[in-house]
Amino acid sequence: MRLAVPAGLLGWILLSCAGCTPWATANRLASDAYRAVGSYEYERAEALTREALEMKRDLYGNNSTEAADQIVAMAHHARRRSDYDEAERLALSALAIYRSAANTKSYQLVNAHIALADAEAVRDNSDVALGHLHDAREQCLDELVPLEQLSCYRRTEGEIREFRRRLGQYEEAEPYAIAAHHPDAPRSSGRFVLAGLYNLAAFYREYGAYPQAAYYYERSRLRWTRQRQVKPEPAPRKGPLDFLLPPPSIRVSYPAQAHRFFAVVPPGIEHHGNMLERCGLRDGARRIRLTERELWSTDTMSERAALGELAHVRENGWTGFALWSSLEALGYYYWRRGDTARALEYYEEAFSHYDEAWRKMVRDDRLTAAARYLDIVKTLAHLNASRGNTSRAAKLYRFLLDQAQALLNERHWLRLEALASLGSLRLRLGQTEEAEALYSSYLELAATTRGANHPDYAWGLSLLAELRRRQERAADARALDAQAAAVWTAYDLDARIEKLRPAIDDTPVEVRRE
Repeated sequence: MRLAVPAGLLGWILLSCAGCTPWATANRLASDAYRAVGSYEYERAEALTREALEMKRDLYGNNSTEAADQIVAMAHHARRRSDYDEAERLALSALAIYRSAANTKSYQLVNAHIALADAEAVRDNSDVALGHLHDAREQCLDELVPLEQLSCYRRTEGEIREFRRRLGQYEEAEPYAIAAHHPDAPRSSGRFVLAGLYNLAAFYREYGAYPQAAYYYERSRLRWTRQRQVKPEPAPRKGPLDFLLPPPSIRVSYPAQAHRFFAVVPPGIEHHGNMLERCGLRDGARRIRLTERELWSTDTMSERAALGELAHVRENGWTGFALWSSLEALGYYYWRRGDTARALEYYEEAFSHYDEAWRKMVRDDRLTAAARYLDIVKTLAHLNASRGNTSRAAKLYRFLLDQAQALLNERHWLRLEALASLGSLRLRLGQTEEAEALYSSYLELAATTRGANHPDYAWGLSLLAELRRRQERAADARALDAQAAAVWTAYDLDARIEKLRPAIDDTPVEVRRE
């Protein structure tokens, strides 16, 4: 008699058995290692990768591409331990295996070249590193269907973009930034496109290209509106920045970390408001901030998500980046809500846990880790200043300034922010000589990195004008205000956006080749 087994049950049995096989175990170890890297558990990730490597060598042989995949991962681990010679040796070993194997895929060669580039980049061998990245890019032409080829190109273009950005070479990075984040490129929909628009706007903001940044902030806001299926009320338009945000009653149910995925507030609205103020458009900046405050003030879903995430982290005993990130997210929520007391409490605790996370993050990307670290220092300094803790704020601003000069490239916006913030605090404390020296340094840096016709330079002039008023030098203050106004008028952000809009909208998104 034959026993009939339901198809669903049979599939479950087969899957259960498959999970017990050596190859399944090896793949699971590799996946667990990948996730451990994502949470900055580097020691655990390396141990898992080593175990996966040994299993794959036993299963497929020492010179198999499966083993080479894990050798590439071991090369990245060696780089994080600052063992750059070992990282290079492992990457070259994997590359040799890939080239000799008959079943090598292009993406595997790409991974090996990227590992070699990483090993050279941290040793400041910029030309050699870029050579490996461009070799990786060329590998994307081989053996891949068009969609896979596009994905492969996007990855290598992203690596080149970030490498150029770390060097402050924004002109060279711009084509790759557009290719990676252009909203009309073939990619996933939803919040990932939204994040891509925001990332492109942030790139231009850091670069100092404010018209492009403002344009993509607006594009991200429009997509945010469409995703919420809310049509803005019609309003007369005077320029590209005269838009009406959706009403604050919009709610979308997201899981934990909803506040990170723009469920309630449009992406980039905080930075957009700051940028408009820097460009002399203070009415527009004030309107955006009022709208932002209204949206945050009626939000409770983000608070529940952030509190739940923090509770989950504490219950599991997680430390380092996981704890810091959860504390910072909750502090940010209360800060934007205007609850500076609770925001300061969470930010101070986050700052106390950040050292461990910072040491791990900096191994992957020094510039990004430094910028994120110093951004929390800046916010913490602002909160202390707003609460009247001037001594603590002054120490944090000084730390921000010193570390920004030591860790960030010359053109990074946080360097200017550090000089302006510390100068304003010194002025608030009545220390006019110290404030004047800091504002002078700001103007010198802005002139060098942005140019004397840029809004950032005009902002420095307006800061210095306020100082002159405190010194009762009204005539000098009026002259500086007039000079700043002339820069802002000549810059004319609205007109620049309208002029470049067709060029941006027509930007080709197909794969670029040298």
